[in-house]
Amino acid sequence: MTLYEPLNICLLATEQRYPQHVMEFNENVLGSVGCKTKGWKAVDMLAFLESSWPELLEAMALLVVDGQQSSIYIPTYSTQKPAFHVHLRGHIPAQLCHTEVRQHALVAVH
Repeated sequence: MTLYEPLNICLLATEQRYPQHVMEFNENVLGSVGCKTKGWKAVDMLAFLESSWPELLEAMALLVVDGQQSSIYIPTYSTQKPAFHVHLRGHIPAQLCHTEVRQHALVAVH
């Protein structure tokens, strides 16, 4: 599966199509994001980015899920290295509790 859409659409597609996923930021591509980078659900990442980095959600992104990788690339940052790793099969790292980040993001939006 490949999908070339804004990052927010790629995150929503990941959440909808792969509900048992866990994601992580790639700080080697995006730089420091100011939070834990591993153990995210797409919906929590979306809420975090809405409050902290909304312009990134509008950036065009390429979601690639095939036999070799499950990743999201943001070509304006790198076409060679994924900005986000998505874990779908095999050993899936534990989902970390980012509810406090999500609650903070929801309060900031309202």
